[in-house]
Amino acid sequence: MIEEFEIGFLRERLIVPSSYNFGMMKDRVIEKAKEDLEKHTDIRFTYQALKKGSGNTFTHIEFIISKNFDVLEEMEKIEQLPHYLQSYLNFVNKLRTIYKETSKYFMQLKIDLGDGDKSYFFGINKDDLIYAMPFDGGDSIQVSKAKAEIIYNSSYLTAQHSKTYRDFLTVHKGDFWDLAKDEESRDYYKSLATEISTVLKSNDPRIKPMF
Repeated sequence: MIEEFEIGFLRERLIVPSSYNFGMMKDRVIEKAKEDLEKHTDIRFTYQALKKGSGNTFTHIEFIISKNFDVLEEMEKIEQLPHYLQSYLNFVNKLRTIYKETSKYFMQLKIDLGDGDKSYFFGINKDDLIYAMPFDGGDSIQVSKAKAEIIYNSSYLTAQHSKTYRDFLTVHKGDFWDLAKDEESRDYYKSLATEISTVLKSNDPRIKPMF
């Protein structure tokens, strides 16, 4: 599949800092996305910059997208997966669908952030921003889109190998509290804490109070 985008459009959608010239955008944003996708999903792509018009400036980028067969081969070794776990994009779309159906936080991962008994639920709003909401009340915090991708990646990879998590993704409104009481589920939530908690503990200035 071939897709072509204006560079200005990509800058806006990928939230590229205005201080980045094209070379920096390519090295720090596009190449990083390419590396992450090839490592964690069944998507592989190559790209080339194009000059359209009379000037000497690059104006568009053409992407050639294909399947990452190395990852697909590994996925085939895992027990049969729900269709929404066959690719990273399907996974994210599934999460968005659950959000629309339940109108509540759908990535409700109860994790220990190492601050006493306080635990958090992760959720997403209509703007695709991840929130962490304390289980026992208090201010929620908003996680930047860049940090949200880290949470997505971690959750996606874990979901491929965890029946508990896969089942959790299919839970609808009203059933979550029963699942949260389950001992296996609680253990699973704790197992996610080590990696994901570092996202919220970082000093990234983009992490700020929601209210």
